Amino acid sequence: MDRRLESLGVGFARYADDTLIWSDSYSDICRAVNTLEEVGSDMGVELNFVKSEGISILCPENAPAEFRPKRSVGFLGYQISTETISIRDKNLDRIKRRLAYLIYSNLLQALKKGHVVPTRVQGGIDLDYVVMLYQIRRYLYGELSESQLRKYLARQTPLIRYHGLMSFYPIVDDDLLLKALDGWLINSVYRALKLRGRLFGDAGVISVPTPHGLSRAQILQLRHKQSGGHLRDLRFPSFARMARLIRRAARTYGASAIANPKSNKYHSS
Repeated sequence: MDRRLESLGVGFARYADDTLIWSDSYSDICRAVNTLEEVGSDMGVELNFVKSEGISILCPENAPAEFRPKRSVGFLGYQISTETISIRDKNLDRIKRRLAYLIYSNLLQALKKGHVVPTRVQGGIDLDYVVMLYQIRRYLYGELSESQLRKYLARQTPLIRYHGLMSFYPIVDDDLLLKALDGWLINSVYRALKLRGRLFGDAGVISVPTPHGLSRAQILQLRHKQSGGHLRDLRFPSFARMARLIRRAARTYGASAIANPKSNKYHSS
């Protein structure tokens, strides 16, 4: 099937039985559909016309179209339009649920069950916040620290295999979406910290340390000096920052050279 589609000169991508075909030529697309039917018949597999949306014109919002337009098309974890490559809505929902779980399990779950451990908020820093931050950073960045990420952005981007969530989306360039995700994440953590402080207060713990009482802007750039003088980097992780690094590496070395080595297995969360 791949060889026959290549001979037609159309572009295509496949994952198992999920196939996306595109072309500037309507007649070439029609021939590609005929090819799919013929090959499917040879293999004893029929096209699923219930799941398939058929042929559409991909065009910008409000642009005129000769027949049924499509503003974007989803393929695996991506949502592709004429302007941007984004992340599919169902994948975004899974990502947000995962991050919401990390926030809730670290900052609120024990307190809501009445398990109050005052030592977690002694010594100048909320230890459960630190654990949550490291977990979120690892989820988004893989093994990279915040300082490493910023160093790679400021200097030559290295040829390495990246890990973490964004390494499964090396060509996403929807900066508005990524900034919105960053805003959603800091707001979710900020609200959880407010509730955490109230729950500690209800349990008789009057004073709670950093980052409680800080503004969102201060939390984003937080660094905490430990008792030994060591400066702990607690700067807030960012979808947009990590995506910018991976996108630059993909342009330089090719997406397949730098993406997560497990990217050949469909990642949906």
